[in-house]
Amino acid sequence: MTRVYVIHADQDYLFFDRLAAQARSAKLPVEFDHMVVKQTWVENWKGSCRNRIYRCGGAIVFLSKHTAQGGVGWELECAQNCALPMLGLCVEGSSANGRWWIGIGRRSNDSSKRWPRDSLPTLRAQ
Repeated sequence: MTRVYVIHADQDYLFFDRLAAQARSAKLPVEFDHMVVKQTWVENWKGSCRNRIYRCGGAIVFLSKHTAQGGVGWELECAQNCALPMLGLCVEGSSANGRWWIGIGRRSNDSSKRWPRDSLPTLRAQ
């Protein structure tokens, strides 16, 4: 089973939950990991985060208006130092209107791109 580390701002945790649920429902051989709480000022947190990232075969980075906040930068730097293949996903949504969107690259008004299910198991192979 492929382990993928997901880097996201605290406010974007619902996208992590939705991605993990979609992978489970599709019965993909992938396991997602992430740090729920961002405490970059605590050395024990950094060590735990580094160990989790090191055990993964790839990383997914959720890009949103919240990306510049919290420990996202530190996690991203750590994943780069581990030379993990990375996939950036643009995410936006609101629980108020019940509309969510995850896409690769730029969002278009015509249609959102669906998650490429076949790409998750191949992250480790790259």
